[in-house]
Amino acid sequence: MPLPRAPVVVEASAPSSIANLGCLFDLAAMAVNHARDLVRVRVRRGEGLTVKSLDPSVPGGERNTAHGAALAVLRKAGLSASDVRVEIEVAKGVEPGVGLGSSGATAAAAAYALNEALGSPLSTAELVEAAGEGEAVAAGTPHYDNVAASLLGGVAVVVSRSPLRVVRLEPPEGLLVVLAVPRGAVEVPGERKTEFFRGVLPSHVTLSEAVEQCSAAAEFLVGLMLGDLEALGRAVSRGGVVEASRGRLIRGYWEVKRRALESGALGVNIAGAGPSVFALAREGEARAVAEAVREAFAEAGVEAEVRVLRPEPVGARVERKVQ
Repeated sequence: MPLPRAPVVVEASAPSSIANLGCLFDLAAMAVNHARDLVRVRVRRGEGLTVKSLDPSVPGGERNTAHGAALAVLRKAGLSASDVRVEIEVAKGVEPGVGLGSSGATAAAAAYALNEALGSPLSTAELVEAAGEGEAVAAGTPHYDNVAASLLGGVAVVVSRSPLRVVRLEPPEGLLVVLAVPRGAVEVPGERKTEFFRGVLPSHVTLSEAVEQCSAAAEFLVGLMLGDLEALGRAVSRGGVVEASRGRLIRGYWEVKRRALESGALGVNIAGAGPSVFALAREGEARAVAEAVREAFAEAGVEAEVRVLRPEPVGARVERKVQ
């Protein structure tokens, strides 16, 4: 493909997201209006790929998800780091390590910005694939739920992993998200929290467990398509073996879930790999749910930042382009 004659600078952002949504492990995520990562990409003639993180707590270079995402974009565009010079700066808005798709937001914004700088040679599906490859840095393996939601906005559902097919769906009207970010609720060894929480999951499930999870996934999609908030909430609460394996590691989780449901939450589960917890609620009940969640965590000796969010309809977008 033809390369730009003069340097091109693109700044793109991508939102935070909540993956798994209870019953769809690795297969669904919802973008939320919590925060956005901002990635600046400069493309010019030369060679090499550099990634600089402006947040000292987040590594740059090959240990940043932007690096893997950028390499994948170049490869899919028929290029490599020996054909063009790519310089990336990452400004974090999405807090890392709390279950809000921080690494996915970076990968999504980087893939989107680089694709724009190269003249948009990639399709949406190819962008999701590229960003998912970047996620391997954080999770140990590529996965696509968070990056799909950060790229597309709304609710993204992976309906096929090979070949990759992703569908974007609109969240129902009047749906709010109560998000609790607990501090010190779980101790994670090492730096790669997502990889650790994936490691506690069983490698096999029984036929009965598989059938139950298929049932929950069906209820989720029916609730989403029909705008049935009760069905959607019930499905979100059915986390199966993933919730059972991770919930025991988050101090106070099961009591938090019980209290949130009693206070009017439609459904409750772990946000992504955790330790954040999210609840779906109607407009008039979200504040009561938020207070119940805050109190339940406090009684467990955990301080939690609780806020009420909305689904984010806008995924990755260009904030500035100079050429």
